[in-house]
Amino acid sequence: SKSPFSLDLRGNQFSSLPACFGKLPLTVLSLAENQFSSLPSSIGEIASLKHLTISKNPIEIWPEEIFEKIKGLESLIVSRDQYEKFGVELAELATRSIHVAVA
Repeated sequence: SKSPFSLDLRGNQFSSLPACFGKLPLTVLSLAENQFSSLPSSIGEIASLKHLTISKNPIEIWPEEIFEKIKGLESLIVSRDQYEKFGVELAELATRSIHVAVA
């Protein structure tokens, strides 16, 4: 029973999302277990987003500008390798009261 404000795209082979994605009124989004090497900039347009999961993606570059734009983000779930690679950036998010979890 998914509400219209939650979208679970885990376990696909996605490496990009359409630009219109940023217009969705999502509060919860899971992109876990996909092929994103960078996070789609459209995610930064989802003003209502509160909970984001990006674990198990081969992210190469930390999307600083996306996290600057999502003002209401409350939690971010990352995988162990992402946590080790982007520890400094994740610590910065924690200073903004964003709960970072490893899963």
